[in-house]
Amino acid sequence: MIRGSWDYKSEEMFKKAQCEIEYSGHQLTKCDFSSSITSSCQAIEFSIKSLYRLTSTKHSTIHKIEKDEFKELGRKLSECIKTEEDEKRFERLYLISNIWLHFYVDSKYTADGVGEFGPVEANCANKNANECWRTVEQIRIKYIDILSKRGVRKSVPSSHYTLRSE
Repeated sequence: MIRGSWDYKSEEMFKKAQCEIEYSGHQLTKCDFSSSITSSCQAIEFSIKSLYRLTSTKHSTIHKIEKDEFKELGRKLSECIKTEEDEKRFERLYLISNIWLHFYVDSKYTADGVGEFGPVEANCANKNANECWRTVEQIRIKYIDILSKRGVRKSVPSSHYTLRSE
């Protein structure tokens, strides 16, 4: 069941995810693959954690998305995840976040030119970050729409987001 109010910190975290995706794309063009992967990993985490903030769901402050917390998030978002396709996209958020978690530390602390990451890994990370961001965007729009129909006021005006890099 959807309850609560829309949190401006959720909005900020979502915008931060967008900035990380754009930075990841910029780093790709500079062939800084480790930095690109790090930014993509952060974008994935920020996107998902913006949903925790939006729904006032408790979550850990570590980088890992915990399974029980994610299940609780799914219960709170059940009115937004109605179709089988929506459910698959939501489940992919968890899968993608846990796959890239394993690369986060390595990419963050790899010296330039010494890493084992190349354009294939960096492009894949950027693509997955975009996928997560867009899935979260769709869920956020549905959730905020449901809240507004129930008369819950937003603390910050909603806006439509577009990523510059496709």
